[in-house]
Amino acid sequence: MMPTVQRPSIDAAITERVLLHGDLRQLTPAQKVSYYSAVCESLGLNPLTQPFAYLVLNGKEILYAKRDAAEQLRKIHSISIEIKAREMIGDVYVVTACASMGDGRRDESTGAVAIGTLKGEALANAYLKAETKAKRRVTLSICGLGILDETEVDSLEGPKGYVVEAPVPGRGNSIPESLPTTAVPSVPNGGDSGHPSDNGPDLVPPDGYVYIKHIGVTDTQNPNLQRALITVSTGETYSTVNSQLAALCEQLLQNSTPVRITSKVSKKHGHELVEVHALPSNAALDAELLKREAAAAELARQAGEIA
Repeated sequence: MMPTVQRPSIDAAITERVLLHGDLRQLTPAQKVSYYSAVCESLGLNPLTQPFAYLVLNGKEILYAKRDAAEQLRKIHSISIEIKAREMIGDVYVVTACASMGDGRRDESTGAVAIGTLKGEALANAYLKAETKAKRRVTLSICGLGILDETEVDSLEGPKGYVVEAPVPGRGNSIPESLPTTAVPSVPNGGDSGHPSDNGPDLVPPDGYVYIKHIGVTDTQNPNLQRALITVSTGETYSTVNSQLAALCEQLLQNSTPVRITSKVSKKHGHELVEVHALPSNAALDAELLKREAAAAELARQAGEIA
């Protein structure tokens, strides 16, 4: 008899926030995996292909659809796509795509990209992006999914949000030292991120490392830019206007990953964040220790020769 796998429970208040307000920030990594799996299961998608990712947008963390989601949905529902029109409206290239299903249902969506003064390969890529956007938008629409598509996320302008990697069932939640993220040039408007275990017992990080406990934002003199405020387990707060660093810190906070902070002190902003490094895996840590030991031995040898 197969053992029953029990999914992590989700508090009723958190469930209400997710379902009514679309905010996933209060979920722990384990709960996010459970929620992610449930969404994929309801749509018949394979979660291991990462059909969705998380986007922090206007103070809320939401799911958005990636390329794999649209392609799997087209296959599952036998959706056919036909390009109905390609036209220039001013300096905007607009593609209209029509989707049809076996039961006779049809839907249409457009994909628009500003061309401006683009030339050569950049212009060709803009044409492709408009067509891709139209196809994916109509796929999601005909399937009844009112969520953002990956191509729409890339087109976001201004201080709206950044993308964080989704936890995937069957994979670890450790974060590499260099986390690839797709980010718009700003941290999110409003809302704060708190560590899932803020009200529980504090974890003790390894020597030289800290835990990120809270992330908030504050306005700057530039209306298109906000400053992220990152508070760590030692009580110190670091700030940054770098959206890539803010996105990385958000992911590390959600995964309770020990980090090493590099900062600089400025008269205006105090401790400014320069670099954030996650605790390496055991193998990587061993290699780093060996590297440092070899460097120390070489310095000792050189010192002996000088003496």
